[in-house]
Amino acid sequence: MASTKSKTEIQADAAAKVNESVLTLSNALQSAGQAILTLTNDLHGFKALDMEERWVRMWGETLPKKDASKMLGISVGYLNKLVANKYISLTPDGRVLVRSAAAWALTDTQQKPNAKYTSSQKWRVEA
Repeated sequence: MASTKSKTEIQADAAAKVNESVLTLSNALQSAGQAILTLTNDLHGFKALDMEERWVRMWGETLPKKDASKMLGISVGYLNKLVANKYISLTPDGRVLVRSAAAWALTDTQQKPNAKYTSSQKWRVEA
């Protein structure tokens, strides 16, 4: 004989299933939150890692002046001024060290000595 459930029993069973689903979802969200937190911490750690190293991976250790100026978004003449004022280093054969260029580009604007921020949003070195 099939048992018949009352409306209250059916509602109680449905509520129990909903509560179980909510608990499962809550646990899944908590796990996802932990995974996101771990990923965020890893990303911050990666950012904190040597940005110069990331530039080297992208561009290589050295570049010709023309390519380095394109990388930095400045003219070759301006790059030459930066080299002359020892903001950026060259190899003995005249190629730009990417780490040096990255260090200059990533330096906070207030830490760049003898440099002014012009209205065109470009750095210029006062010689």
